[in-house]
Amino acid sequence: MIAGLGNLLCDEILWRARIHPRTPARDLSEADLRHLHTAMGRVLDTAVRAGRVPPRRSWLTGREPMCPRCGTLLCSSRVAGRRTAWCPQCQS
Repeated sequence: MIAGLGNLLCDEILWRARIHPRTPARDLSEADLRHLHTAMGRVLDTAVRAGRVPPRRSWLTGREPMCPRCGTLLCSSRVAGRRTAWCPQCQS
């Protein structure tokens, strides 16, 4: 999870960065951090302009229970006490 952001935004950012939600921050590579930063900027920019998390078909949050990238059934469980969803194929 990312502190200060809601579940849907965190799920979307991690999905776009292809990072599994259980990955400890200390295990992220420089490339992972760049991807995370880029994904966060794009997702937050779009959400702020929309005034909410937009229910777009190209977003993870708009296509549950299937991954919009690969069509795999999404997984869902609690991580750090919060409900999260991720693609087991894209976020391994």
